[in-house]
Amino acid sequence: MGGEVIQPNRIVVAGGHELVVEALVDLLAEESGLCLVGVARSALEAVALAEVHAPEVLLVDTDSVDISVVRFAHQVRLAAPATRMVALSGREDAANVRRLLDAGFDRHVSKGSGLADLLANLLEDHVCFAH
Repeated sequence: MGGEVIQPNRIVVAGGHELVVEALVDLLAEESGLCLVGVARSALEAVALAEVHAPEVLLVDTDSVDISVVRFAHQVRLAAPATRMVALSGREDAANVRRLLDAGFDRHVSKGSGLADLLANLLEDHVCFAH
């Protein structure tokens, strides 16, 4: 592992609830392992940012996506196939989680789990090394 440098994971945040998005932006700005490269207020903008930046992670407040999550996930997969999509939702019920995973999201994180748990989830699976 000599000579390897850990690169921050590039993240795009998407959501229509301004307070939620602002809280996520503030949280990500304080974490050295994550690099916020874009903020989208609409699904169309999120897809465009994913295509331009090809982030490792697209963090989506699925409670405020302005199109169906199935359509949204499909558009992101076409624009940035390697981007991992993390759904942030206030609904923890099994049916909602299954719906999001079936739509193409890689992970579901509950808004009720707290910001520390969200950060742990974002960092856990998304380690990126550069040589």
